[in-house]
Amino acid sequence: MYYLNMVNCRLSFNLTLLFFVINLIILYNIATNTKKINRKKQKPMYIRKQRQIKHMPINIPTQSIKPYSQIGILHNNNKILPLMGRQVHSGSYKWNYHTMTNNHIPIRIPLENNGKNCEGANGCKELYSNDTIYLPEYNDKFTIKLYDKTPRYIPYI
Repeated sequence: MYYLNMVNCRLSFNLTLLFFVINLIILYNIATNTKKINRKKQKPMYIRKQRQIKHMPINIPTQSIKPYSQIGILHNNNKILPLMGRQVHSGSYKWNYHTMTNNHIPIRIPLENNGKNCEGANGCKELYSNDTIYLPEYNDKFTIKLYDKTPRYIPYI
């Protein structure tokens, strides 16, 4: 009986050792036969949507541009013209100015102040009431009168 137990014990030990060796051989073959994955050459897991840019976008305003509004009048002895203006940038002291003719078809006339075009990208310095400006289209000097745009106090709000 003792001998049979010894044989069974050795047999089970040999089988366990055999299975262990076979597993090692299989794992070794798998490890050596697999190809190394080159991450640089591997295709991405997702497909990127690529836009075709046909041209480089330029001159896109990053700040809001306010429209021109009538901020006052230009007057001399016999003519009154509207003064249109807007700030170049919000909070800036530079302004864009122009005036319009009083005909049925109004024509835009750009203003020049101290030799600078007031409709350019940089504009010109802010104009104040009682400043004079020369318009070569009319061959005359005009005086500026600005509208009062101070906020009014309303006690009911």
